[in-house]
Amino acid sequence: MKNLILCTIALFMGTTMLGQFIHFQSGTGNSGTGVLLIGSGPNQNLSIINQWGNLNDANTFQSGLRNVSKIDQGRASQRSNRNSSDLIQVGDDNVSCVVQIGSEHDADVLQIGGFNFNYGYQEGFDNDLDVVQIGNSNSSASDQVGRRNEADANQIGDSNFSIMDQAGRRNDIDVDQIGNNNFSIVEQNGRLNDSDVYQLGNQNLAYNEQTGNRNRSDIEQEGDDNFSVGVQQGNRNVNLSIQDGNRNSNEIYQLGNRNDVDVQQYGDDNKNITIQTGNDHTAVVYQLGNANCSETYQTGRGHTSFVSQIGNSNTSTVTQTN
Repeated sequence: MKNLILCTIALFMGTTMLGQFIHFQSGTGNSGTGVLLIGSGPNQNLSIINQWGNLNDANTFQSGLRNVSKIDQGRASQRSNRNSSDLIQVGDDNVSCVVQIGSEHDADVLQIGGFNFNYGYQEGFDNDLDVVQIGNSNSSASDQVGRRNEADANQIGDSNFSIMDQAGRRNDIDVDQIGNNNFSIVEQNGRLNDSDVYQLGNQNLAYNEQTGNRNRSDIEQEGDDNFSVGVQQGNRNVNLSIQDGNRNSNEIYQLGNRNDVDVQQYGDDNKNITIQTGNDHTAVVYQLGNANCSETYQTGRGHTSFVSQIGNSNTSTVTQTN
């Protein structure tokens, strides 16, 4: 967050300058290009590229008015090598900042529309970032620290917001948001964790947190005003959540190892909460209709639960312990 704030301040201070391409390189074999099209006087675009190290490559393309881009690859005190960044902005008043510390990172950013914002920070070795934002007033912020992590965000529409935060090795995040005013946060800490978020509609919210190794989470929401939370602490946990309708709510908490949850909600105003504490639990919840409510609590080891609700206003509570 500190990096995000500092970068934002620096970029908006830079917009007081006339359109410019500022390019600084220290090292050998670095390549940097900037193409700034359209605009005059205070409406021109601004592109800044700083590269410290060797064999880094940075490219920016901006078409429109008052776009700002900044690429930092390496620092004077910490040289970085063989990093690649490509930023494309088409439209007006877009801002993008990419900072890469370490070696062999890759970042690709495409923003089409107006008032879109992107910030990406990568530190370590061989991390990969891909961001596509098409529409207006979309925001994406990502932070990857470690080795061989991958983060992808695709946002199509207006006023969508995505945060991706990873620390460790070989973690993967994939976020797709299509519509308006969708919001997602994904945090992963460990190794070989995998998280997918897909939201189609408006004003949906998804939050997923994974701490440990080899956890998997898949959140899919279609409709409006849906809410889904997944928290996994441990190893080899699986969380699969599907919501098709409006105003559905789903919360899944897994504290332990090798737990499995599968929740499917079809209709409107359905609610589910599943809490697993311990190891080797399985919980399945199926809701078809409206205003159904399900609660599942599993503590200990090796419990299995299956809940099916078809119709309207059904209520179920399952408690398993040993």
